[in-house]
Amino acid sequence: MSKLKKDWNILTAKEHHVIVNKGTEHPFSGDYNSFKGMGFFVCRRCEHPLYESDNKFDSGCGWPSFDHDFQGNVKRIPDADGMRIEIVCSNCEGHLGHVFEGEQITAKNTRHCVNSLSIQFKSYKNLSKVYFGAGCFWSVEKLFKIQKGVYSVSYTHLTLPTNREV
Repeated sequence: MSKLKKDWNILTAKEHHVIVNKGTEHPFSGDYNSFKGMGFFVCRRCEHPLYESDNKFDSGCGWPSFDHDFQGNVKRIPDADGMRIEIVCSNCEGHLGHVFEGEQITAKNTRHCVNSLSIQFKSYKNLSKVYFGAGCFWSVEKLFKIQKGVYSVSYTHLTLPTNREV
């Protein structure tokens, strides 16, 4: 799926600043910060697959956060400031953002802090919607959220009529 260098996407000035010049977009300004969709994210420049959407989480930091990447598709290199670890696309070496470990935000203890301008979303095809009834047990939706392949869980409270309303 990744494109050869001669076929890379043309970048806007803002995308070029982030991806090529290793810039950073303003927090809470990117399209994918609070985005929820079923699919995967690719490098905006070369379309190399980077992250599945079920590895995205809300860290509250202002940028899209992921706790796992497609194995080998995100490269880690020491940042120029010597303090952080930069993450780049392993195919075109476009700047994605930085990775942080040890924050204890997720079970994987990893946060890839990614610029929205560095990625594009691709939706999965042939998805199914499934409805479950779970009675009055608490936190049932949490059990579904942690299952691989489940991309969205919602809870609906059903109010039954009382004797007076019948």
